[in-house]
Amino acid sequence: TSQAVVAMVATRLTLTLVLACIALPAACAEPVLEGCEGPQLGGHLLRVTVSRRGSKSHSLSMLDEFTTLWAAAHPERRIIDRDTFAIPHLSLDEHEAGRTPLAQHTPDHTEAFTLANLLTDEAATASAIVIATPMYNWGPPSSLKAWLDRIINIR
Repeated sequence: TSQAVVAMVATRLTLTLVLACIALPAACAEPVLEGCEGPQLGGHLLRVTVSRRGSKSHSLSMLDEFTTLWAAAHPERRIIDRDTFAIPHLSLDEHEAGRTPLAQHTPDHTEAFTLANLLTDEAATASAIVIATPMYNWGPPSSLKAWLDRIINIR
């Protein structure tokens, strides 16, 4: 079951790895984790990756293992990959656009908000989000923060 998958992942965490699975209660077609109920939105798993180590990455290896088990439990659902290294840090214009109500967006705001809009759609419509990230100096890489900065916005 999905609960067993999450438990398996949780028991394998190390200080060099953080693997987080977030089930979105309003987006699950059936309970993925205890208490997860509601209509299916996007019906997809959003895999957020941060590591650049490729086949040497412990977090990516665990993500692949998790994904295999999740896909077997949810064969009808899509899997979307999002690599955070392609996401630039917020500019002042992008920050302002993310904090300005959509009805008040100027053409410049709309342009600056394009990437945030895409990333927010991916996250908001996912049935589940799994984040595979290394830990650098007791914290996540800044590219993960850049992704979070873009999905936490006025929408």
